[in-house]
Amino acid sequence: SMIHSRAKGISQTQLILSRHFINHIHSHTHKYHRTPKTKSHHQQRPHNHKPTPKPRKPIPFVSDVKAVQDPDEALFLFHDYHKMGFKHDYPSYSSLIYKLARSRNFEAVETILGLIQDRDIRCRETLFIVLIQHYGKAHLVDKAVELFHRMPSFNCVRTLQSCNTLLNALVDNDQLNDAIEIFNRSYKM
Repeated sequence: SMIHSRAKGISQTQLILSRHFINHIHSHTHKYHRTPKTKSHHQQRPHNHKPTPKPRKPIPFVSDVKAVQDPDEALFLFHDYHKMGFKHDYPSYSSLIYKLARSRNFEAVETILGLIQDRDIRCRETLFIVLIQHYGKAHLVDKAVELFHRMPSFNCVRTLQSCNTLLNALVDNDQLNDAIEIFNRSYKM
């Protein structure tokens, strides 16, 4: 589409400008670099480069959940790890919820959301965006709207992204009046 190609053109232009800017800075830093022989009042400080972060250690539970196909097995793993003393945190809960939502086991999703709320685990907006999309695909738009309104109770700020996701779910399910109503109220949210 024209918008996509225009956006692609803009990002390519930004990339070219970024490269030009970096090359410009790089050429100027070499041009003005003083040798240590010259004495001056302004000593150049060595650049403090942050070390490259080490790749994160995979979380055993998350790796196992991603490996299993059966969502019931994922739930079993969740409880099994808990019994062994593993403390589940946001990555554990979110990976389990993604697995359950993909299989449309929304009853279990709601149970896990309840655990998240009870244990006061702070969630990212991405989790709710994915759930709203899954509810929309399953034609459970009322659940998507309800979840959108519940997001603040999970210490999660709703942004334009989650609002747009909800609007898309409503439009895709031919609920245009609801979409217009939420759109008109969105500035208050």
